[in-house]
Amino acid sequence: MPFFVQVFDTSLEVPLIVPETPINFSRYLVPRGVQPGEHPLPDETASGSTPSLPPLNESASQQIQEMGFSAVQAEKALRMTGNTSAEAAMQWLFEHIDDEDLNVPFQTPGQGAGGAVAEVDQGKMEDLMGMGFDEHMAKRALQETVLPPSNRVYMRFAGTVMG
Repeated sequence: MPFFVQVFDTSLEVPLIVPETPINFSRYLVPRGVQPGEHPLPDETASGSTPSLPPLNESASQQIQEMGFSAVQAEKALRMTGNTSAEAAMQWLFEHIDDEDLNVPFQTPGQGAGGAVAEVDQGKMEDLMGMGFDEHMAKRALQETVLPPSNRVYMRFAGTVMG
């Protein structure tokens, strides 16, 4: 026996009672900056260090290399697929086998050639700062999310290349 549901688009008139005195929302606002008793995180970019990667899945890397791929290709495939399994990395390798940058070693996001930290787009910095982020946080976020051309993420949706 079929089951039918009828949906009606209705609107209700509900009175909203608002007090005449202003409502104070200050207790719901998130405080900005370092608060009393807090310590700022160390500035990794100032100390010259680059963001560290989790350890490489060595068993998966070994499996991929046993199938005839180089160590560079195995690492790149594992890093681009979340470093989880040889199967996912092999799938990525087969999809990107014709990429001209397949043999270029993997670089951490935000890292340029030679290990230099990538510069960020000032327009994007201003956009983030306009949303309430301070300059340091905006720059750090952009450096962490920018991938160099050798590590572009290919989005299959409508053939668009993101990166």
